[in-house]
Amino acid sequence: MKNHLRLGLLALAATLVLASCGNSGGGSQGNADGPQKAAGGMAGMDHDQMGHGPEGMGSKGMARQMVMENGKYSDERFIDAIVPHYQSAIEMALVAREKSKNPQIKELAENIISAQQTEIEQMKQWREQWYPED
Repeated sequence: MKNHLRLGLLALAATLVLASCGNSGGGSQGNADGPQKAAGGMAGMDHDQMGHGPEGMGSKGMARQMVMENGKYSDERFIDAIVPHYQSAIEMALVAREKSKNPQIKELAENIISAQQTEIEQMKQWREQWYPED
């Protein structure tokens, strides 16, 4: 499997796991290590709206809503939504790289860390160039 496909599958799995967790234990109070550190670093995300809230829109609807502004797709909103998602993937990969005994998982985790850090930096540069006023 190509690394991008693996990264995509891992990101999808992480999204589904986070979407299904609801507000079980994460809360919005945070802890001594920072807001929602125990919830995978997803500070500011309202997990009740990820498929479990009254709208019941599921993770696909939530993802769509996150990149829309006034009913229209927004590159700016996409960047603002995907960067924290990638940062969470890096946090998970750091744990996997440290804790896993499986060399394939360790290699995948290293690839995720490298690729996502590069992509985050690129998107931050674009964000500054394209939307300097925000």
